[in-house]
Amino acid sequence: MKRKHILCLIISVFLIFLLFFSPKISGFVIQAGNATQADAEEAISHAKQDIEEMRSANFTILYASDTLEVAQKAFTSGDYVRAVSLCEGISELKKMAFDIRERLTALYLNLDNYESKGYNMSRALELHSEAVEDFYSERYSDAEKKIEEAYKLAEMEREKRSFIRKIKTASKSFVQKYWIYILIAILVLVLTIWIGYRFINIRYLKYKIHNLRAEQRGIDNLIKRAQADRFKNGKLSESEYEIKLEKYSSRREEIKRKLPILENRLRKLESRGFFGVFRKK
Repeated sequence: MKRKHILCLIISVFLIFLLFFSPKISGFVIQAGNATQADAEEAISHAKQDIEEMRSANFTILYASDTLEVAQKAFTSGDYVRAVSLCEGISELKKMAFDIRERLTALYLNLDNYESKGYNMSRALELHSEAVEDFYSERYSDAEKKIEEAYKLAEMEREKRSFIRKIKTASKSFVQKYWIYILIAILVLVLTIWIGYRFINIRYLKYKIHNLRAEQRGIDNLIKRAQADRFKNGKLSESEYEIKLEKYSSRREEIKRKLPILENRLRKLESRGFFGVFRKK
């Protein structure tokens, strides 16, 4: 009887092991992460679609194209598992690129909204510009880090303003008692803001110029890559190359027209005196 109990126990343990730890079984074939030729062909087809979507969205696709080329070589050599894995990486890269673009747009709108309410978003806006450059240079991880940092700075500024509002609420009785003095202080503040209008304009113009220059550098890099894809790597057809070049060149010319105007306005503001009326000699 003891032997029968021991045998039953061993069989039970073996069945539990198969149930929880063994690879999945389909029919009589054990599937443990293997990939068939059909799986690899389908993955490569999806990867090509992903790259085309990124190209249509004007994303930089140099890394994705190189990865697809490696996946195709792995497929040719019969390494279907690696081919599928590389193609899955392209899919994840596409998702990341679209996600970061949406986050960049949302970040800019948030910062612009905060700045319109008087928040100091200068450093956060600088981080946004740097993140845009990272995005167009395919440094997606760096872009994500700068987006997060910009949000943290914006939140810190918001919390600081919230604290100020609480102080104002707590001092309501004081305001009611000394309203005349507060009125005088407000008039002084309004005068200070009027005097400081010139400085606000200067900061705004510097920010606009900085962003346009960053975009200009990004467009120059995209043109160089498009030229490499056309004449060196042969990845673009003549018509595709012409369309990209026309689009990039048009935007670059537009930036070239805007920059001198903004720079001239900035020089005029910086050359004025204390009240922004009298010019420096």
